[in-house]
Amino acid sequence: MSKHIAQQEAVQLALDALKKVDIQARCARLGLPQPRDGAIPVRLFGEKMHFRTGDRRLIVELSGEPASPRDTILFLHYLQCEVPIPEKGELISFRDLPGGMFYWGPFRSRSILPLLCYFGNDLDKLRARMDRFDWQPLEAGDFAARIHVAGLLYATLVYHLGDEEFPPAADLLFDAIFKHVLPTEDATVIAGRICLGLISE
Repeated sequence: MSKHIAQQEAVQLALDALKKVDIQARCARLGLPQPRDGAIPVRLFGEKMHFRTGDRRLIVELSGEPASPRDTILFLHYLQCEVPIPEKGELISFRDLPGGMFYWGPFRSRSILPLLCYFGNDLDKLRARMDRFDWQPLEAGDFAARIHVAGLLYATLVYHLGDEEFPPAADLLFDAIFKHVLPTEDATVIAGRICLGLISE
């Protein structure tokens, strides 16, 4: 099965799961604005979008085009969440998510390692690139940022400078509630969107 077909099927499965969901009530629970004029205003990875409640499509406001399948699937999965999400909670590693230890190598090679390779010890460059997202600074490592994903969902980047003995290191952490909100595969999407989004020219 091609990646495109698999994504289409994932979108349809998520849409089917939302058919009986009260979107207005779900928005209130998930920290999303209430629908107005047939759409929910959404900020996803710092980008303005809107989710049309009629045809249930996620649209990028700047271009007017449908969002990418990966962003659409992530947002639809978030709308399926039925558990309360605290504003802040315990932070966990990808390794703590279901199956995370098994996929730790590929996860790290597709997100954290490209980030470290690109920025090295240049924290000024990293800070400048952070404005591509909605974020808040945190006291951790040599640099840390709480990055908004959507609604009440955040990821936390912790960056450590290298020295003569050790190379730079970093990790992308998730609120512990994540394991009850989204499938582990969505964590890889979030990590890729953040890490690769920071290094793209």
